[in-house]
Amino acid sequence: MIDWLFGVDISAGAIRAVHESDNPDAPIFLLTDELTTGKASESEISQTIRDYNVTCFEKPARLGILVADLSK
Repeated sequence: MIDWLFGVDISAGAIRAVHESDNPDAPIFLLTDELTTGKASESEISQTIRDYNVTCFEKPARLGILVADLSK
């Protein structure tokens, strides 16, 4: 589980590193609450979802839905 923004940096590089690691199929759950503020780019997040099969949730995420996805 990773947040999209780290200060002014985005997590795309960290997500790419996971997929280039010894465990490239590790599930990644991306969280963001900055789409409506414009700090996060919908197109960049969408591209990351397509490139790395990431699951994205907008914060505040609902706990039951997160748990259900994590338990798959």
